Amino acid sequence: MKRNILAFLACGALMATAAASGKTVQGEMGGVKVPISSGFKKGAKVQVLWHNKWYNATIIDIKAPKFKVHFTKFSDAWDTWTTSDKIRKMPTAKTKAAV
Repeated sequence: MKRNILAFLACGALMATAAASGKTVQGEMGGVKVPISSGFKKGAKVQVLWHNKWYNATIIDIKAPKFKVHFTKFSDAWDTWTTSDKIRKMPTAKTKAAV
C-alpha cells in the first residue's frame, strides 16, 4: 500500500513537471505506464469541449493531469477543472479557412 502511494506521488510530480514544461513524457503509477502529453501552459488560449460543444477558454491553473479553465465571456462561476483530452489549441485564421 505504501509503495503504491509513493508511486502515485512520484507520478503526480512527473506529470506536473511535464505540464509545466509542455513536454511529452511517460510516467508510471502503481506499475501502470501512463502517457503524459500536454503542450498546454498556464495562460494559453484554448478551446474546451463541454456538452459536445467547443468553447473558447483560457488555462488559469494546472495541477497535472488536470487544467483549470476560464470560459471566455462567462463569469468565474463557470471556471472548471478538465483534462487534456477535452482541450484543443485555439484555431487560427488559417485553420478556420481550411475547415
